Amino acid sequence: MRETIFQFIYRHTENLTPDIVHEFTLDQILEGEEFQVYSLISGRYGRICKRQYTGIKDKNGVKIFEGDTLKWVAYGTPDDECKQLYDTRLLTVEWLGCGFYIPYEDDSHRFYEIIGNIHQEATE
Repeated sequence: MRETIFQFIYRHTENLTPDIVHEFTLDQILEGEEFQVYSLISGRYGRICKRQYTGIKDKNGVKIFEGDTLKWVAYGTPDDECKQLYDTRLLTVEWLGCGFYIPYEDDSHRFYEIIGNIHQEATE
């Protein structure tokens, strides 16, 4: 069973200071830890989103959250010495009623890499 983790993104209300990103488990939220953090920065920062962890990590071991923009890169078969790139596309993780959805056609030999999210600019 995956751990229930939420990521909160806070944006400065007046300037271009980088966003503050914190992760909390469900238990930490219920114990008031997110509220404590928000209380310390409120007035200067506004909470712009709360995103849930999908239980999946990208090819670099980074947790994939709802709303992440992923770069999907597909290579030849695992036996292919050349590992020739045959497809690349950008995908966005979505919540569809009862679960997370990452749109793709063929999930064999795929590699995801997080390049941003719908709330912040992508890095590629």
